[in-house]
Amino acid sequence: MSCVSRLPDQLKKLDIKINICRLFHLYGKNKYDSHISYLEHALQSASDAELNGYEPPMIIAALVHNIGHLVIEAEKDSCIIFEDMSIKNKKNHDYENYGVEYLKDLGFNSRVLDLILGSIDSRRYLSRDDGYYKNLSDQEKNILQIQGGPMNDQEKNIYLENKDYSLYIALRFFVSSTHMVGRNTKELE
Repeated sequence: MSCVSRLPDQLKKLDIKINICRLFHLYGKNKYDSHISYLEHALQSASDAELNGYEPPMIIAALVHNIGHLVIEAEKDSCIIFEDMSIKNKKNHDYENYGVEYLKDLGFNSRVLDLILGSIDSRRYLSRDDGYYKNLSDQEKNILQIQGGPMNDQEKNIYLENKDYSLYIALRFFVSSTHMVGRNTKELE
């Protein structure tokens, strides 16, 4: 599943940071949930990673983990065109994979991409716990089911063999716990 990002000519040569900032500028004010926007959620997630002493790849992954939602909106507006797949009629349930493909095409660090993809599995792993599962929103429960539901014992054992599983879980907690209206964070730079 490869995609090619095609932004207007004046944007083609701009760096990763400009492309990401542009997506947040155009679509980041859209509602992440009933309380905060995608931009607020991203900044809060990144702030939590930074406050907990994580290295830049984790902080960046926390910032851009939901970029796929913005990519889908941009594609609908024809700002980004995917050659190998059409996402115009798809729902946002596969936003993480669309986002990772977009970030990969921009030349993002593979460590950041791995952390984002790993957080998908961490949701599945953590959802084995009834308390965690009960706290998921209806939207998150639907996405979880589409992504395979809670892990079975065999999947859990394989997951726990990954040396980075604790980082994936940390990222999942950062992105799951950031829904505070009016919280002070750094600006998008």
